[in-house]
Amino acid sequence: MAKIDFKKKVEQYENKVTNIVLRKAEEPIFITFNFSFLTDNSSYNLHCDSCTHDHRHHLIERLLNLSNKDLVSLTAKTNKNWGLEKLKKDDFGRNDKIKNLKISSKFESSKRSDLAGDGYWIFRLCPNNNPFESRIIGKMIDDIFYVMFIDYNHELYAKRK
Repeated sequence: MAKIDFKKKVEQYENKVTNIVLRKAEEPIFITFNFSFLTDNSSYNLHCDSCTHDHRHHLIERLLNLSNKDLVSLTAKTNKNWGLEKLKKDDFGRNDKIKNLKISSKFESSKRSDLAGDGYWIFRLCPNNNPFESRIIGKMIDDIFYVMFIDYNHELYAKRK
């Protein structure tokens, strides 16, 4: 019986996994956005009365801006005005509306839920809150940001310093 070279098998597998290949080549990894699990709650999705043409325009501009930056620079402890901020479930107060919102059942019942954990990643629609204080709230797995809620009026959680 031929001996299996496990080290070679692992190397072959790793060469097929994009992020591992890019990291080994020391190339930057860029964030991607997924809207498959955006809430059905009409107050926090793209069909909200608060979602204007200007909101949509700023959203596209912001997604373009963020997707051109290296993931490490977005998630490092940088200024939350420009990058991504992670809030743990325990960071939310008892009066924060986000605690009562349900994420998509398709996401919750999938393996993604375990991989993403119970915290949320957040970025500002407008880095300086002008003209909108809106927040995009989601979950992250590797380089994929799953958009869960669009908080047009920054009302889902209390403002942080």
